[in-house]
Amino acid sequence: GTALKAEQANGKWQADLGPIKVNWTVDTAATNVKNLSGTSTTGCSYSGQSTVVPTQSLYVVQFTETCPGNGTPVTQSFSGIGSLNADSTRLTVVATNEAETRAAALQLVKQP
Repeated sequence: GTALKAEQANGKWQADLGPIKVNWTVDTAATNVKNLSGTSTTGCSYSGQSTVVPTQSLYVVQFTETCPGNGTPVTQSFSGIGSLNADSTRLTVVATNEAETRAAALQLVKQP
């Protein structure tokens, strides 16, 4: 495939998981900082980084998910890869936690 540019991932994205919606914002304008943030309709929050892999058509994605628990928030860190479809309207992210006991697969659609 064609190599991606970091800024192609910029914008607002939403994954629709039935009754649950995950909203992410990516802003790669500032380098070496967390450029991914978001929330879900279940009260989770997201913070992380997407980094383009030079000469490749994918991103390295690392993010932390913090969700409400029974009195104590539950935080998990994930790392994996992301890719864009040909017209940059869908961002697919697949990731696992460090122990590989949990996984995340998100098909995010670019929002206006």
